Amino acid sequence: MGKRTGNNAQIKFNPQYPYTIVCEGVDEYYFLIAYLDYLERNEREKFVDCHNVVDFGGINDINKLLNDIKNLPKYDEMKGFLIVRDAERDANSAVQSMQMQINRTWGVNIDATGAIKTTADDMKVGFFLLPGFNEQGNFADGTLEDLCLDIICDSSDPISAKDLLKCTDEYIDCVTEKRKKNLIWVHKNRLHSYLSATDKFVGDKLGEAAQKGAFDFSSKKLAPLKEMIFQMQG
Repeated sequence: MGKRTGNNAQIKFNPQYPYTIVCEGVDEYYFLIAYLDYLERNEREKFVDCHNVVDFGGINDINKLLNDIKNLPKYDEMKGFLIVRDAERDANSAVQSMQMQINRTWGVNIDATGAIKTTADDMKVGFFLLPGFNEQGNFADGTLEDLCLDIICDSSDPISAKDLLKCTDEYIDCVTEKRKKNLIWVHKNRLHSYLSATDKFVGDKLGEAAQKGAFDFSSKKLAPLKEMIFQMQG
């Protein structure tokens, strides 16, 4: 799998890994690397090691990358791009932004599901918004941290994940009451409070925790992302 890169001047597409997953930030980068490692171990009949994960900072940086992407060295040797970003507080707006940006870059109309489509010049493109889909089949508001909270691996040593999350919520409620003001990034506070209350993941960043097995990569929550990765490489 490709190495992490950071901006237009540093990005070097690798023809040996012609399917590029563009993400926003170091946590998403290491989470996706851990997930691809999982797929390589557990989906041997389908998975092909042909993916290059590119961390390009925030969503504004990703938009700039897509504006310039065709001018980058070795672009013509690439076969596909999957953009992975947070939906944040307005998934509908994020979907529309991705549809518009992909149409502007590649001239193809992407469905609201982000499903992979092939362009006129045979490039496969699509997008996936974290934390994924809701029960209605639409992208949900939220972030990578919200997804991680939904797919935490259960543990009973020395306390179950369910009970520990309950303690975490009580802590967050107490802090909010004392502050007399809501936490701005409560999803981050909740996840990192949970990780810090364990022996195995205390002090870890999200990507590090992912690599060490904090999250259940077999979860149905990740099935749409898995299928999109397979569609892109197929």
